[in-house]
Amino acid sequence: MSIEGKMSSIIQTVSYQPENSKPLLEKLAEHLGIHKLQIILTDGERVEGIISEVGEDYINVMEGQSDLLLPLHSIKYFRYIP
Repeated sequence: MSIEGKMSSIIQTVSYQPENSKPLLEKLAEHLGIHKLQIILTDGERVEGIISEVGEDYINVMEGQSDLLLPLHSIKYFRYIP
C-alpha cells in the first residue's frame, strides 16, 4: 500500500517566509484554544502572554520567548485579548 500523495490531517505544511511565519506560541494558541491575556499588575505595569502554570501563590506567564513568574498578590486583574 502506497502512502504517497496522502498527508495526515495533523501534519501541516509550514512556511519559512518571514511574512507568513508566526511564533510557536501563537500557532499553539490557535490550535489548542489557548488565549493571550493582558495582566495588569498592582504597580500599573502590564504584561501580555499565555498562562502556562498556576501555583499556590504564583502564575507563570509565557511572554514571547521568555517565562515570567508573577506572584498572585501583585496581580490586579486580567484582560482577555481577542
